[in-house]
Amino acid sequence: MASSSSYDPPITRRLPPEVLGHIFAHVSPNELSTLSSAALVNRDWCKNSVPYLWSAPFSSVFISENLYKIIPIYLSFLGPETRSILIPNEITPPVILQATFDYPSMLEELNFETLYLAVYMWSKHERRQKSVINPMYRSPPSLETLQITAFDSENEEDPIISNSMDVVIYHLVTEICKLLMCRSHKIQNLFFKRSGKLRAVGANADETQLFAWIAVKILDDIPKYPGATYCLRHLRKLIVVASYWIGKPLLKLSSICHDIVTLEIDDITYRAEESQSTTNELAALIQNQRNLQNFYFRYSPLKTTPIFAALETQAHSLINIEIDDIDIDMKSMESLTRCKNLETLKLIRLKCRGKETFKPLAHSRFPKLKNFGIKLTKWSYLADRCNEGLSIEDFNSIIKNNGKNLQEIRLEVNFKKYSTTLGIVGEYCPNLVDVTVGGDFDKVDDLVSLLKRPLRLHKLTIRGGASSFNGDGVLPPFKELNAMANLRQFSIDWMISATSMATLLENWDAPIIHLMFHCEGDTDSHAKIIQAYFNDQKNKRMLKDVSFAVASDGRDSLIGVGFIEG
Repeated sequence: MASSSSYDPPITRRLPPEVLGHIFAHVSPNELSTLSSAALVNRDWCKNSVPYLWSAPFSSVFISENLYKIIPIYLSFLGPETRSILIPNEITPPVILQATFDYPSMLEELNFETLYLAVYMWSKHERRQKSVINPMYRSPPSLETLQITAFDSENEEDPIISNSMDVVIYHLVTEICKLLMCRSHKIQNLFFKRSGKLRAVGANADETQLFAWIAVKILDDIPKYPGATYCLRHLRKLIVVASYWIGKPLLKLSSICHDIVTLEIDDITYRAEESQSTTNELAALIQNQRNLQNFYFRYSPLKTTPIFAALETQAHSLINIEIDDIDIDMKSMESLTRCKNLETLKLIRLKCRGKETFKPLAHSRFPKLKNFGIKLTKWSYLADRCNEGLSIEDFNSIIKNNGKNLQEIRLEVNFKKYSTTLGIVGEYCPNLVDVTVGGDFDKVDDLVSLLKRPLRLHKLTIRGGASSFNGDGVLPPFKELNAMANLRQFSIDWMISATSMATLLENWDAPIIHLMFHCEGDTDSHAKIIQAYFNDQKNKRMLKDVSFAVASDGRDSLIGVGFIEG
């Protein structure tokens, strides 16, 4: 029997390193607190958890006011020449401490915007620490030698980099990217996108423009950095959301990266004389992959025929395709139909080149398709081009051929034209759990008929059309709609009065946890109706509380309701 004074540590503290590695591999890098706590247990736990903790330090979920504190850690890995640039710019270089781990080598995900944001915030913070800055200060010669030729694409007389702080930011971002390319063992996720985070922390228009220019420069140069050929060959996910020309960078990456699983290209532009080459370079990147599974292509004026022809080379592996706001012709649609293993296909605001653009899709079957969506734009200058390529016969055929296995469907169209389509959905799609419908209605009889079917919907979204729609008296009480009996989330864009809302909710016992709707004017009466509904449901469903969120533009109010379960 062991002595009562002896201490036997818990078995979890004595797990072998290989077991710890498997455990931490299943903890999301986003679980920052979990991984941080694990690093404090003992030496073995620290050694095995830190690589996962530092695999994605620039993940967007980590953005906070303390984001900048990560920069000095990376600066400690840079040479003294790089750090010396900080001295003449009223910024005190950080105290360099010997790092416990080789943190740059652990990087597996690089979100350029978040890295840039961290450098921007750190530079601003360090300069604020110097409360008195000589207004007559000028960049010394050592900085002037680092100035680079950079001009706005629209006005070549206006330099992008115009002051010493711009140079510091450019230099640090560049050197940290070089460091990460050189020392990272494998970068699996690479994101170049803009989400407005710079504006959120107070950046002005010039500073935002500087970010855009540096992003172009880094994206163009990154495949040439020492070590990039090795670390980027492991790339699995590439997202480029840009309003700038990206042809050459894609061509460079296509010669390095052959195992991209997810490719997302959004909002790209190009120089007019290089339109064809940009198209070909994107096509080459697609063709050079071994197992592309997810392709998202949005907001591009590029000619798409070569791009979709390239997708045929990935027909064996493609699972999810989403295309949005692009020109498409019948030949491109034919290429799309070769991808028979698709589980998700979303066609949003396509600009059709020809009246039979959708004909190949109408004659095709996707045996594994679970998620299908079509949105035809409501804006008049595109509506004709969107609608002319999709006849009601072709639309209904698409649903008939692929409805059996569909679990999620999104239809945002002019139901005045496609008047029989919702009836086809009800007849041919028995396994739906998530439905989104939206557009202009002459009447909603077909929608009501769909919702009376014995579908087991968990989520229902009803969106408005080109103009606001008054929903009073349009829908019967929800308790009469079989498809809404199991709803967890329900959102409707129609205007609904408090009186109508009370009628709709009466004796509706669905396990709803999120409800969203629109109303005009004062929202107090609606809040009372929701509170009364909550009180009625509280004991039936073991609800703990109800929360309200209201967004109003003065006339139209959006009310969000959350029901908190016990």
